[in-house]
Amino acid sequence: MSETEVAALYELDKTESKDTVPPVITLSGDAAVTLETGTTYVDPGATATDNVDGSISVTTTGSVDTDTGGSYTLTYTAT
Repeated sequence: MSETEVAALYELDKTESKDTVPPVITLSGDAAVTLETGTTYVDPGATATDNVDGSISVTTTGSVDTDTGGSYTLTYTAT
């Protein structure tokens, strides 16, 4: 194959392999948790799997202040 043919083949593969399916995030614990004020909370985390990249990292944003009653949201993202 010539260098031009290889470059054309690479471009063809590059355009056909776009990852358009978002990763699947799976919670490691319950989606909703009820705690007594002042108790300890440990985030069980989450895992993510991508159809192209396999197992990928998950980023968690948000926090839980167990000394202050209320509703808190933790957000998990994977890209």
